[in-house]
Amino acid sequence: NERSDGRRYTTAKVDLDNTSDILQIPISACITSDSLDGLAERLAYERKLESKSEFAPYMDVLPTLEGGDNPYLATLPRFWESKRLERVADSGQLERRMMNDER
Repeated sequence: NERSDGRRYTTAKVDLDNTSDILQIPISACITSDSLDGLAERLAYERKLESKSEFAPYMDVLPTLEGGDNPYLATLPRFWESKRLERVADSGQLERRMMNDER
């Protein structure tokens, strides 16, 4: 299901208890890595493969930085204006994280 704001969700047709499995995904269907850098490299590789990637349907729904019409980018500190960053200044921690993110 999809909401009017573009977010997706699912619902259950029956009551679930705390021990119920609601989703099982085989590890072979996951893009994984031991580090964030490794994960970023793998995602870039899969995106470069385009339709040849076995993960193409997943890659096609991931947000991109192009176009500027992605509402989710506004939630990421990396894309905030300097005034907003100043309001949440935290002794430089946020800036260090953003610099690490750019690497």
